Formats: sequence, structure tokens, C-alpha cells
Amino acid sequence: MNVGLPGLDGFGVTRLMRESTELAAVPIFFISAYAEAFYRQTALAAGANEYLTKPLEFENLKSAIDRYLTR
Repeated sequence: MNVGLPGLDGFGVTRLMRESTELAAVPIFFISAYAEAFYRQTALAAGANEYLTKPLEFENLKSAIDRYLTR
């Protein structure tokens, strides 16, 4: 998920996904250049599972994906 989407931002899309019975269990990862705590906290409060920042380190992404593939 991206923070800055046209029309509805990533936080809003995440909230809508969490309200949907079909999409509620889908893991949501934000990958963003916004590294400030405000953005991370807002994404997690909206229902995101992970908030990763750019430049993205492959091992961090792989670890996050592995956590949700094993569930």
C-alpha cells in the first residue's frame, strides 16, 4: 500500500479493506518514503500489518513476507 494515492489515500483504502469481509484477512504492507513515526502509527492504526520504509532493504521485506506466508 502507498500513503499517497489519488483520490483516497492508503490509510483510507486500508480501513475499507479491513471493513470488508472478503479482504479483512489480507496482509497489508505499506512501503513508503515517509519514515516519520506519524505515518507508521497512522498506517498501523488503520489496520496495516507492516510499515516498511524506502530505501527498502530486501531482508526486511523478505522477513515480513515470510511472517505472513507461514500463517
